[in-house]
Amino acid sequence: MMTLRTPLPGQYMCPTLVCDLPNEAATAELATLIARYLLAGDLLRLEGDLGAGKSTFCRYLLQALGHKGDVPSPTYTLVQLYDTTPRVPVAHVDCYRLKTPEELDGLGLEHYRQHGVIVAEWPDKGGALLAAEQPDYLHYHIQEMNNPGVLTVALEAGSTEGSRVATLRGSRSWQRRFGLMFDAVRRPRDPAAQQAFLDRLGLNDATVENLGGDWSFRSYWRVRLANGETRMLMDAPAPMEGVKEFAEVAAFYISQGLRAPREYGRDEEAGYLLLEDFGNRALANVKGDEARAWYGVAVDVLCHLCRTPPRPGGRTFTPRDWWIDAARFTDWYMPMVRGHATSVAERSHYMDLWQAQFAAFETIPQGTMPWDYQATNMLLLGDEPSITHFGLIDIQDAKQTPIVTDLAILLRDIRRPRNDAMEQAMLARAAASLELAPEMLAHTLDIASLHHCSRILGGLARIYVRDGKAAGPKRFIPRTWDVAHQSYANPALAEIVAFMQEWEQPGLARMAEAA
Repeated sequence: MMTLRTPLPGQYMCPTLVCDLPNEAATAELATLIARYLLAGDLLRLEGDLGAGKSTFCRYLLQALGHKGDVPSPTYTLVQLYDTTPRVPVAHVDCYRLKTPEELDGLGLEHYRQHGVIVAEWPDKGGALLAAEQPDYLHYHIQEMNNPGVLTVALEAGSTEGSRVATLRGSRSWQRRFGLMFDAVRRPRDPAAQQAFLDRLGLNDATVENLGGDWSFRSYWRVRLANGETRMLMDAPAPMEGVKEFAEVAAFYISQGLRAPREYGRDEEAGYLLLEDFGNRALANVKGDEARAWYGVAVDVLCHLCRTPPRPGGRTFTPRDWWIDAARFTDWYMPMVRGHATSVAERSHYMDLWQAQFAAFETIPQGTMPWDYQATNMLLLGDEPSITHFGLIDIQDAKQTPIVTDLAILLRDIRRPRNDAMEQAMLARAAASLELAPEMLAHTLDIASLHHCSRILGGLARIYVRDGKAAGPKRFIPRTWDVAHQSYANPALAEIVAFMQEWEQPGLARMAEAA
């Protein structure tokens, strides 16, 4: 069994980890673990002297990805392609005999660098394409978003015969993934540590009640003070999660006249944030005319954000974000359905189709949108429907983006029944408020909604394939396809619909069979 040399206590963002591998089985264990978290667009660099075990590591990695058969060394051919592994296309490169990096030109590796995985032995000879110091695909990291990066695994002989030592050096994306891979890197959920955080804030007499979590690694706890007041404790364990972004977005929203939870204290390194408690009355729990009135307020909030300046230092939704969200469909859903990886050519084609749609958003008003804008994340703080009574939570992923991205989540929510009358009324309200043509808003809503469906379907497939959880995918994959159908009639989306539709019924059949 491999052994991780435990990081220093409290050191959760670790650029370098060291693993002791006492035998070949431990090498296979590490390769299998890394394979589980590989993403299309990743570069995996293998360093080490001759005989250090790089080729052995490659063999186990490809077997873990589902390759059947031999794994020949590409020392003389330079590259060996594996396009039909169940998860992701792989280009295995051996640069040992390279005299110049230019010898790699013309081998098509640039396409694998973007749409597959490159596994490179002797990568320092490969030039800029295989360099360790390359930025992640996105400059920030959200745990639920694919964000390709660079991982270097340096292998060397260990202190006993047959043993090895593996040193892992990861980009920030991989440092976040280390928390998924190794318990010792992940900050544990610890009631004593929670209480110590509260004690530092002078709340040593408070009691704490678990309210559960969401699809992320965050959990929420109601803190009852001795004077009868309550607070909300966000437990966002590092390195997968964090609290800084939530706190900064909340402060920005408050400065713009909106209701977000006030902050009472934080520990950014560990991931604790004490907030104002907005209670339990969510928009998801109201019905009829009352719901229609509050949905109107939800639309007003988005329109209000379109009139405010961008958040200083905040995220901006770019074509890269646009693509990486849509790519979940090719990276997780399609392989789940058909049992082998989406090809580099298919993934590239899907990207081109979606990037062509991004231009439609250029004329749509933008603002710092909450992003996960669904009825469960909107808390009602008074009886009168108004912006001042409308509480926003789950806002840590907010970004400067066109209003229709969040309108699509609000009005075509996979957790709520379809309501065409509500959708039309809310679109008319937004169009009037922003002085837009209703037809343009409806057109871009179709685009944003289908884009969200691509993202959600891939995310649900990832939960099923990687994490072994069937309940959520079985429940929500059929409903997500129902939402996708609402965009099918838009002629601008015909090619994307044709691409996606091929995998609908096989995916539904797979879910029907899921345990």
